Amino acid sequence: LIIETISDRGTPEYREDGFVVNPPFFGVIDGFSAPHSPQNPPRLFNRMSGGEMVRKIAIESFYSAGSDWPLEDVIIVTNKLVRQFQVDSGGIPIDRADLLAGASFIFLKIEKDRADIVQGGDCLAVCYYVSGKIGMMRNQAYGHVSRNLEIIAELMEKHQGDRKKMWDEFFPILSARRLQDINNPGSKNSY
Repeated sequence: LIIETISDRGTPEYREDGFVVNPPFFGVIDGFSAPHSPQNPPRLFNRMSGGEMVRKIAIESFYSAGSDWPLEDVIIVTNKLVRQFQVDSGGIPIDRADLLAGASFIFLKIEKDRADIVQGGDCLAVCYYVSGKIGMMRNQAYGHVSRNLEIIAELMEKHQGDRKKMWDEFFPILSARRLQDINNPGSKNSY
């Protein structure tokens, strides 16, 4: 078994990305906070953003899981802990996607003769099979993310490259789009 990781944290102020390498569990997580902007700063929990807290909870869950646990069970426990953190620590209603932190992720459990993969959001996995075939997971959030990127580009042009002005204008748009698309089975862009 060869394990390789490539990670680029980029320039964000908060460390919301992470990975798990705890055989038989592996994965990447891209946490995200509730929408925020320079005029509407992120809500902090013990000096951490919501996305950082989600990342921290997920990584701790996978490092405390027994190797005999099914992958789905570890993810369900993680989801319950993320929900509990937001309800208990922040009083955030669970039906308010515009106020919730969350994550996109790919988690795997690799055993001798099988591999389980669970994907959430727009994290992608490329798989190389013993047969020589290569496969890739579908981007579950493509419609939502691609439209957000279009809006950001329009606002950047409108504000002549001023990211702070763009984020201040994009903040209520992103909030509304999250309410529309996240955890909403009726939306064509739901994830």
